[in-house]
Amino acid sequence: MSARRACRRLAGALALALAACGRGEGDGSVQLSASFGQSGHGPPELALLASAPVTGRSGPEGHAFDVRLRTPRVTSYPCASCHERPVTAGSRADAEHADVRSVHPSEVAERCETCHAPTDPARLTLQTGETASLDEAYRLCAQCHFSQADAWAGGAHGKRLVGWQGRRVVMSCTECHDPHAPVLSQQIPFRGPTIPRATLEDRR
Repeated sequence: MSARRACRRLAGALALALAACGRGEGDGSVQLSASFGQSGHGPPELALLASAPVTGRSGPEGHAFDVRLRTPRVTSYPCASCHERPVTAGSRADAEHADVRSVHPSEVAERCETCHAPTDPARLTLQTGETASLDEAYRLCAQCHFSQADAWAGGAHGKRLVGWQGRRVVMSCTECHDPHAPVLSQQIPFRGPTIPRATLEDRR
């Protein structure tokens, strides 16, 4: 058995073991399903990803898909522990957020409450008056970036995780783009892999 196949089997067994442990309902934890490792549900590694269904958008042919959850730091260091008063323009604590240089959206970049809920900075405020979690940043971004949001839902923009079959889990906008300065800097591309001709002939 190859090392790669052994790793896949180990990951599948671990996923099923985690699913068998179960999680309490209503405690905000992500439920794991033993069906992830079965045929048609995608690679078993997906069971190790914390994800949630995408709200308000569907993928190709109307299929639902999930977005990866990435808020462990927010739950460990809640914004409310420092932001006891409502967030207003100019209330940013420079010592704590010295690394944040907002240039987006233009003209209102320094007004935190444009995107963050004034009473809870860990929530995003939408044009409808609703609030969304930081993991649902795609809902906020889609209000202005229509074509990019459509391409993201369709699979032409962004990154899909683990596999290309079965259950679809994608990364949210802010996993690639800094929400305060989203334009990506120029990157030097890496050279593609070189596959020896002998290896290709062995596969035939």
